Amino acid sequence: MEYLVTITLLAACLVVFAFICHLVVVVRRTMVYGGRQMEFEERAEKLQRAIEAMAARIDQVAEEAASALADRERDLVDLADTCERTLTEAGQVLASLREQCERAERALSAVAALEGMADAPPAVADAPEPSGGTALEVAKPSKQSFEKRNARVIALHAQGMSQARIAARLGMSVGEVELVLGLRKQLDDAGRGG
Repeated sequence: MEYLVTITLLAACLVVFAFICHLVVVVRRTMVYGGRQMEFEERAEKLQRAIEAMAARIDQVAEEAASALADRERDLVDLADTCERTLTEAGQVLASLREQCERAERALSAVAALEGMADAPPAVADAPEPSGGTALEVAKPSKQSFEKRNARVIALHAQGMSQARIAARLGMSVGEVELVLGLRKQLDDAGRGG
């Protein structure tokens, strides 16, 4: 872009310079010989010096314009870089917010599930009695599932997760988490003391 402006300015200067040179030639041809010829030659020299000064000034203006264009170009490049960094940061923030929303939705689902479990009647199963009849029994979780869940509570607590977050993640009440951690602490204390 700046080259185009510089070339245009130089072309304009050359046209003006050529026109003035042609004018000088025409003036010289129409001059009368003799005493007036010296006067016309002096005027022609003055005119030529004025033309040269004007050409120098045009060159100076062209250089200033080129410098200003280069400064503008640098400013635009800096602005484009800043915009790109800002967009990248905004994308990262957006991704982080999406992730936090997904976590919050999962936590709300877990809370809703816990509330639903508290309102629901206990699960029952039809099991044959040893005498061959049927009776309703409350379905009890196995000892192994309790041990797995308790191990997960202890592992998450060791990772620094709060009791409320552990409860939400595992679908337990905060009281159950406190109980598991309290029992674990008592077992650890008994193991160190004995």
